Formats: sequence, structure tokens, C-alpha cells
Amino acid sequence: MCKIEHVFLALSASVQADSDIRESQRRAASSEVVIPGATRRSVGAKPQSQPYFMGFTTGESVHASNCHEALRILGQRYNALQQQFGDLTQSDWSQEIENLFSENFSKTANDQVLVAKRADLQPQILALRGAGVGGWTIKVRDVIPSVDGYSCTLDYVLHTDNAGSFHVIAILSSDDGMHIDAVREVYYQMSK
Repeated sequence: MCKIEHVFLALSASVQADSDIRESQRRAASSEVVIPGATRRSVGAKPQSQPYFMGFTTGESVHASNCHEALRILGQRYNALQQQFGDLTQSDWSQEIENLFSENFSKTANDQVLVAKRADLQPQILALRGAGVGGWTIKVRDVIPSVDGYSCTLDYVLHTDNAGSFHVIAILSSDDGMHIDAVREVYYQMSK
């Protein structure tokens, strides 16, 4: 198969995937979504009479707006904590970290594992500051909750005091809708 045929097949698959995504988004935008055959139930989930984000049981209805809103709030809370991390007048975020991240939280950046558990996050941030990055601020461009109800994509620009500016795409994953289980970030340097 020649190179052009590969490109054509890739484009065809991309168009079909876009169509599937738009259809999923259209269905998710309705006021209520029924998840047939779902068996997942989180700790503290409400009974069937009160649908709750991530409280899936067979045939239970879940309000899509609640699901998306919970993921959006997690993304916004993560962005706010990132902003606090960059404030050089603060150095203890243990309570915020415990409230936002699950115990088995992990974080990768450009495919490199930075944090393997929640307890490692604060030391990692302090080490980053100590390595000469200095403080930082972020400018949030977008917070996009996924249709699947498990992840949220963040798009922001990170401006550091000493290491330049970076365009960052971060994918947050959450099994319970209340705590972040994993963050996968990709950093693109914009300027030094």
C-alpha cells in the first residue's frame, strides 16, 4: 500500500471517529443518559431513586450534566492548585492534596513518571521549585470533561519565572468523580 493510501485510510478513520464522537456528545447533552448493563458503583453512590454521578448500576439513569459538571469542577480545582503551587509564598498544600487526589494518585509528564503516589506530590513540587524553575502562573484555555465520565482534558499555558512558557495538555482521570486518580501531561515549550 502506498503512502497516499495510508493517509486516505487514516483520514477516513478520523472522519468516522469524529462522527462517532459528535454522536456521543449529542447523546450526552440530553438531560438524562441510561447506561445499559453498567455495573460500576462508587463508594457513597446514591440509591437508584436519586441518580448520582458514577453511581452506575444496571439500567440506572445518570444525569449527564452532573457527570460533566463533576469532571469540570475537578479540572478547575486542579488548575487552582497548580496556581497555588506556583506561588512562592506557599509551601504546604498537604490538606488540598489529600482532598483532591486519591491515595494511589500518579502523575506523568511527557511519558516520564513524576509521582507514583499522592504522598510524593508535594515533595515533587518543592523539588521542581528548588531546581531553579522558580514560581509560575497558569492561564487556563479550556477545561473539557469527557463523554465517558472518567476523564477531563485541560488546556493551559504555564508561565514560569526561570524556565520559560509551556503549552500544556493534561488529562485527568477519576474513578469516583471526587478525587483525581491520575494526571497525564504533555508540555510543549513555547519560549525560554
